[in-house]
Amino acid sequence: MAEAAEPVFGDKKWSLRGMTALVTGGTRGIGYAIVEELARFGALVHTCGRDQNMINKRIQVWESKGFKVTGSVCDLSFGDQREKLIETVSSVFDGKLNILVNNAALVVMKGATEYTLEEYSSVMSTNVESSYHLCQLAHPLLKASGNASIVFMSSVAGAISIPRLSAYAASKGAINQLTKNLACEWATDSIRVNAVSPWAVNTQISPPDLNDLLVQEYVKLIAKTPIARSAEPNEISPLVAFLCLPAASYITGQVISIDGGHAIVEELAGFGAIIHTYSRNQTELNECLQEWQLKGFKVTGSVNNAAVAVPKEALNTTAEDMSTLRSTNFESVFHLSKLAHPLLKASGNGIIVFISLVAGVTAAPLTPLYGPYNGAMNQLTKNLECERAKDNIRANSIAPGVIRTSLSDAIRQNLKTSMGEQELIRRNKRWSLNGMTALVTGGTRGIGHATVEELARFGAIVHTCSRNQIELDARLHEWKNKGFKVTGSVCDLSSREQREKLIETVTSIFQGKLNILINNAAIAFVKPTVDITAEDMSTVSSTNFESVFHLSQLAHPLFKASGNGSIVFISSVGGVRGIPSVSLYGAYKGAMNQLTKNLACEWAKDNIRTNTVAPWVIKTSMIKPFEEGPEGSEFLDGIARQTPIGRAGEPDEVSSLVAFLCLPAASYITGQIICVDGGVTVTVNVNGLRSTGN
Repeated sequence: MAEAAEPVFGDKKWSLRGMTALVTGGTRGIGYAIVEELARFGALVHTCGRDQNMINKRIQVWESKGFKVTGSVCDLSFGDQREKLIETVSSVFDGKLNILVNNAALVVMKGATEYTLEEYSSVMSTNVESSYHLCQLAHPLLKASGNASIVFMSSVAGAISIPRLSAYAASKGAINQLTKNLACEWATDSIRVNAVSPWAVNTQISPPDLNDLLVQEYVKLIAKTPIARSAEPNEISPLVAFLCLPAASYITGQVISIDGGHAIVEELAGFGAIIHTYSRNQTELNECLQEWQLKGFKVTGSVNNAAVAVPKEALNTTAEDMSTLRSTNFESVFHLSKLAHPLLKASGNGIIVFISLVAGVTAAPLTPLYGPYNGAMNQLTKNLECERAKDNIRANSIAPGVIRTSLSDAIRQNLKTSMGEQELIRRNKRWSLNGMTALVTGGTRGIGHATVEELARFGAIVHTCSRNQIELDARLHEWKNKGFKVTGSVCDLSSREQREKLIETVTSIFQGKLNILINNAAIAFVKPTVDITAEDMSTVSSTNFESVFHLSQLAHPLFKASGNGSIVFISSVGGVRGIPSVSLYGAYKGAMNQLTKNLACEWAKDNIRTNTVAPWVIKTSMIKPFEEGPEGSEFLDGIARQTPIGRAGEPDEVSSLVAFLCLPAASYITGQIICVDGGVTVTVNVNGLRSTGN
């Protein structure tokens, strides 16, 4: 029975009909799944393998399914065979190629000292040199198509340490960086480049002769995965296909994983610094001052180190906890940095060091707020480094792991093992949201509006909110005429009471079940750090971070009741890269990015996935003040210069990724921060832009 697919709901941006694709290593595992995924979307596919009999068998299967797939024999470790492969592809596809998926790879599992030169050479030639050479050879074909996409199959091993995979991991690290370089270099040729990095996948690539001890080691690693299982090939292939779709037209250069103070005073004083420190405990402070005096230290600089820990799960975190952590762990360091600016500038050479934590970089148990506020601090570091460099002030952040202090003791005493064996609910219709329920905040304009429509086209029943009743009514009328199932209510998300009322409304409409939460509503805020007031901080904090944390808490029972939930936060490139005059906005987006990782780990056991989409400059009402200002044309020219794709993005180029992350097809993707930015985050800098705040 033929499986060749029509475009999703007839939308061409969700179709590959008529496009041509080359998938290396497509006869088994992930490659096989990718061939089928692309073919279902209408692509004409050519694949290669080293076994002619296997290729013939696969082509016979694909023909019976109605897929248009051809194949040829190729050992990708040989340059002349790669050249012959591209000659064949050029002939089959009349000199044009839309998609290149570099999938074939070689795994050699050994300790680093056990690799022979031949083994190392084989891994590198197959995993790096072949991919690089194929890209070179395919470039004229990709360019001739007018709109092309390269996807590298990388690995989580290219980003984190995994035992006995040093050469393989190094090859994947090279692929990750190649992704970024080609994304920038070939954007002018309308070629997008991305990488997909899976964790453990059930494929035949795993060597069959693993000894028992190694098997046990990997079983333990897989058990530590929040989703608590390895992935299936058809959980990897949907992301590859999505990245090749016109729907992903503004995504390039991304490497996306599918992986389911006391010591400081003495160190500075030992180098001869004259120090002032502070504490909330006078007795403790006096004892330390006496001790330092005996050591000959001059202690009466300022390091932002004071912090409090509230070791709790997200659901048990209260508004009071949030207020305490925000004021002590972030607002205090922001305010002190602002107050100290004139002194640092006057010194002629100032240094700010923030003491963050690994929990602000990766997910850690019982740190759903502690981690995000450290994430905010990490992002503030980047913003201040850009903004204050002209004043000879350097800013850095140190993120320790578990250090024996009273903070770690508090977490250790409260730590409970909460991750059990859970199977994520699987659905047959991986590319449909039929019957699923969704809440999209700020859905009447811009990215929110595009997201409402994207989800509704996939069959979701959507509720949205806005502060403007007239605008909301107009949108609801518009959606009704389009046949979308959308309801709406008025809500000011900066108000805790109104957030609670919103979830009560959603609970009533959706009968206590919610599948999707899109935390989109936010306020843009551009102002130099030294000009930011306490009121500014409170406004941005309550709307851009506290609201999304609280809504996630409130929605948790509804997600759990639905059996399969997905949260998508709309962050910003400003929460990933340092940009002048957006330090506060960027910091809270950084907090959101870290919250993504924490909730992904903490709520995986409840079948709730959490991801973040971080757009660059998108053509919405938020950028109108820049466009319409006296330097509007200069602003837009700056965007084009700094962005490899050469333009600002459109709302529907963001909403397509948001919708994909909510689909059952994305069932093994969680905890990811994915930039939709035309490649700007993989370029050298974004500091050439001028903002209206300067």
